[in-house]
Amino acid sequence: MVKYSGEGIKPRTSKVKKKPASNSLKNILHDLAHDIRNPLGGIRGFAALLEKDLADRPELQRMASYIIKGTDDLNILITETLKKVDSE
Repeated sequence: MVKYSGEGIKPRTSKVKKKPASNSLKNILHDLAHDIRNPLGGIRGFAALLEKDLADRPELQRMASYIIKGTDDLNILITETLKKVDSE
């Protein structure tokens, strides 16, 4: 955009500061973590219900507990990754 100053046409300079790329990456990672954690919580909750309902089928109950452990491990990985990103 151009601005008329009476002395001719000069380009307008922007007063908006750009965010550093590192902040953009942090925002992207936080959004990604949020998008992963939401369905992960649902998976974990459903697996917990299955584990409870499958008390009479120990092999299937054990499989449900593996799902719970896997979701917990992924949640820990996400948390630790965000801690590292936030500390930089």
